[in-house]
Order: sequence, then structure tokens, then C-alpha cells
Amino acid sequence: MRPPANITSDDLLFVHREQAQLGISPSSSSQGSSSGITIDPVSLAKLNSHFDGLLLAISSKIDQLTSQTKESTQQQAYRANAMVDYAAREMDQLTEIMRQCDELNTEMLKIQRVGEMVKGFRARIEALELRHNRR
Repeated sequence: MRPPANITSDDLLFVHREQAQLGISPSSSSQGSSSGITIDPVSLAKLNSHFDGLLLAISSKIDQLTSQTKESTQQQAYRANAMVDYAAREMDQLTEIMRQCDELNTEMLKIQRVGEMVKGFRARIEALELRHNRR
């Protein structure tokens, strides 16, 4: 016969071992659901102690996993923040380079304009020389 759904086979095995150590016969006390478990104060106390141990182990594992998760999350956040800071510095550098390129472009446009002015002056001078030489 299977144990009730909330009691595992390991729990039953634990109770049977404890009863065997104490020398308690399953038939000497009241039966629990015809599963061969003796329900006496000593067995219940042992079962309670066993479950307390299980709960403590589960709680300890939850605490450990929570701590590991928190640490991992903090490390990921630190790495992400470092990457964001690095990207921000890179963007600042790129912005500065673009500003300098704009400055150079402005200077190049000025030079081009001066060149056009020089060509205009040269053309006028040549025209004046031609007029002067014709006289």
C-alpha cells in the first residue's frame, strides 16, 4: 500500500528505522492508515524532529541560493554599469571627434571661399592688365 500523498517513502523509511531502533513493533500501537506506521508520542516526536531537520535544510538551501543569486545579480549589475560607463566615455570621445570634424569642415569651407576670392581677384587683375596693356 502507498503512503499518503504528503508523506514520502523516505519519511516512512525513517519512521520504520526509528521504531526498529526503539524496539517498537508496528502492531503494538495504533496503525496510521494501514501503512505500518506506529503513531506513538516517541515516533511522532522523532518524525517531527526529522521534518524540522528537513525544513531547516530546505531553509538553509533557500538562503544559500538567495545569497548566490543576490551576489550574481550584483556582479552582473556592476559589469553592466561598467559597460554603460565605458560606452558613455566612448560616445563622449566620438562627440568630440565629430565636433573637431565640424570645425575642420568649417575651416575647409573658409579656405575654399578664400580660394574662390583669390580666383576672382586674379581674374580682375588679369582683366585690368589686359585693359592696361591695350592702351
